[in-house]
This record gives sequence, structure tokens and C-alpha cells, in this order.
Amino acid sequence: MRKLYAYFSMPLTAQTETNMRQYLENDPKKKEYGSHKYTLEGFGITVEDLKREFSEFIELMSGITSVNNIV
Repeated sequence: MRKLYAYFSMPLTAQTETNMRQYLENDPKKKEYGSHKYTLEGFGITVEDLKREFSEFIELMSGITSVNNIV
């Protein structure tokens, strides 16, 4: 979050950090439903499958190192 706030030149106060931590500690969704952990294997997918399916996209994006290179 610090990087995000810095990126947008917004102050991240100690109170804001405290509020965020309290929210995460008391998040009712976490208590009610628990957390979810997904894996490729759980969907019958391998890293090789992803590389094959997205090879054109991966090659296209490999030359882009920052947002400035997109435009």
C-alpha cells in the first residue's frame, strides 16, 4: 500500500495504516467464509499449458518494461 500511495503522491498516515490493519483483522468475510487458495493444479492446468496458450501475449509483453513503453 505504501508504494501505491507514493505512486499517487498521497500521504499514508499512521492512522490510515492502523485502520487498514484493523479492517484486515476484523474482516467479516474472512471469518464467515474463510480464505480461498487456488492452484493451477486444482483446475487441471500446468505452467506449460499457460505458456503455450499465452505464448503470443507473453512475447508481445516481454518487450514492455513499464507503462511508458506501452503508449
